[in-house]
Amino acid sequence: MRYLFSCLMIGAVVAIAGCSSSTGPETAMVSGTVYLDGAPAAAVDVKFMNGTHSAFARTDAEGNFELATGAAVGENTVYFSKFDGAGFELNPDEGMDEGQLMAMRDPGVPSVKAPKQLIPAPYSDPGKTTVSFVVPSGGSDAAEFKLLTK
Repeated sequence: MRYLFSCLMIGAVVAIAGCSSSTGPETAMVSGTVYLDGAPAAAVDVKFMNGTHSAFARTDAEGNFELATGAAVGENTVYFSKFDGAGFELNPDEGMDEGQLMAMRDPGVPSVKAPKQLIPAPYSDPGKTTVSFVVPSGGSDAAEFKLLTK
């Protein structure tokens, strides 16, 4: 009986230890400023992506942002979005995200006026963005992005 109990306890400890290990990348906090045509850019969504991990922030009135969660340490693709409004509030936590807004642009849905993306494609399209940022293991409070519309 003692042998069975010992085996069960060892199995439980191994199972618990296996479940508690993190399989995600090392992350670090990033904050900084976004400029659009030289001026601080308010209400711009900033997204850091590196393969399996992404992080999100929205700029304040002075163009400053701080990621809600850490970005993956190492090189990250960064893209930005800001919509003209059209009565929509971009809020991934409440279910309206960029993907849903982009789906509304489907020409087969004529009754819906999709908001216009105000950030040019070289910065706003995750597949075309030309912006990257190397996140150091200690994080950074000096990420600066200068976007141009012209």
